[in-house]
Amino acid sequence: MSSTLSSPSLLLRLCVSLLTANAAQSQWCVSCYHAGFIILSRVDLLLFQSLTQLSRHVV
Repeated sequence: MSSTLSSPSLLLRLCVSLLTANAAQSQWCVSCYHAGFIILSRVDLLLFQSLTQLSRHVV
């Protein structure tokens, strides 16, 4: 059950339902979605930086 909750398609469906339901809520959903994407991007960036530092130490 928790795996389906974290799936992007479910999040997208939630956003679409909010879009059709209320303009204010849809705006919140879009900003929330972008915030989640930015957080994921930063995590990827930090992971990439730590991996490059590790590879420098190994070589």
